[in-house]
Amino acid sequence: MVLALAALGLTGAASGVNGSTSPTASTNTSGAVAATISIDPLLVTLSLKAGTAHVGQGDPATTTIVNHGRTTLVSVTAFISAPSSVVVNPAGTQALGSLAAGAAKTARSALCGTVPGTYLVVAKAAAQDAVGHKFVGFSQPQRLVVTNSTGKC
Repeated sequence: MVLALAALGLTGAASGVNGSTSPTASTNTSGAVAATISIDPLLVTLSLKAGTAHVGQGDPATTTIVNHGRTTLVSVTAFISAPSSVVVNPAGTQALGSLAAGAAKTARSALCGTVPGTYLVVAKAAAQDAVGHKFVGFSQPQRLVVTNSTGKC
């Protein structure tokens, strides 16, 4: 796909799908500026098994990361962001290694609500290509409803 950035007088090439961009620009001897725009190849989805859990009961969550780019991505990680009233297990960032072009990987977690309520949780994935361009993708928010119970996380 070729993009014409007429308002800036730039032209560039892009590959991949939605997400953040990493522009680079150079000026040739004619004074024209050329730019290459890298579009984030990560597609991130978050699936909750039930979407409803009692306090102290874990709801299984699956983060799926797809590489829609043309090259292998390395240092792939997954992370679930949730309010402090939701305990994510395992906590922190999960390292998933490399992800070939067109391939997918999953990270599994459990979400445990400590207080009744309705919460939004989001999955985040990060990776980089062989050149060092960094990419970050986010899932659509998912709703977790935690109902009253005497359980503990």
